[in-house]
Amino acid sequence: MKLKMQTISGAVIIDSNEVTQFYPDHESGGELTAVEYLTDGGRCTTRVRHSFYQVAEALACAWHVDDASKRNRRG
Repeated sequence: MKLKMQTISGAVIIDSNEVTQFYPDHESGGELTAVEYLTDGGRCTTRVRHSFYQVAEALACAWHVDDASKRNRRG
């Protein structure tokens, strides 16, 4: 599932299936969350204007929806 997240410079679309890890951004004092994900060119890190908990919840919901849709397609 694609998620639209806000960065300092604007919106970014991140595919939840491409996320490799996410963590509170220590350079910002934890106000931003760093999200690492795969792109065609390799790995990319972006800092989003959402709390760690907001990112965790959004990813968990997206992964749950993706899993449910895969199960429904099977049968």
